Amino acid sequence: MPHLYYSFDYKGWHFVVLDDIDPLPDRNYEGRLFDDELQFLRADLDANRTTPTILCVHIPVVSQFALALALKSAGSTGHFDTQSLVCTNAGALFNDLPGHNIRAVLSGHLHHLERINQNGIQIVNSGAVCGHYWQGPMLGCPEGFGVVDLGADGSVAFDYRTYGWKA
Repeated sequence: MPHLYYSFDYKGWHFVVLDDIDPLPDRNYEGRLFDDELQFLRADLDANRTTPTILCVHIPVVSQFALALALKSAGSTGHFDTQSLVCTNAGALFNDLPGHNIRAVLSGHLHHLERINQNGIQIVNSGAVCGHYWQGPMLGCPEGFGVVDLGADGSVAFDYRTYGWKA
């Protein structure tokens, strides 16, 4: 693959897959969209302005759960860091969305189910089959997976399914 981001069309829908993991020199990472990726996204969205579109990222672009985790881990210091929990420059992404037919932004990473409506765009951060890394539910979110149904009318339905496995 020439890039870790790309797009494709399938049955009347347009899908954009973005890479928002930025490895850092200390072997950690942060959530971030790269400049060339954002340029690609702008051109791609403009070329598919009327087609219902789904954006897919790994690290969430918006998350209340990430903020709650960060605040909990801040403890007595009052310092918290969300750079590995959410995309740090998601504002650049949201600047490009108005005027396009974005129906949903899908992500995972936090292993916790969260649904947010951002100006009519569904943002779904899904749970994970491994739950809390094969040790049970992730802070109350059971092990499971998401199923996305896309309607011919441009509708998006998301269903989170657990499967009865317990760590």
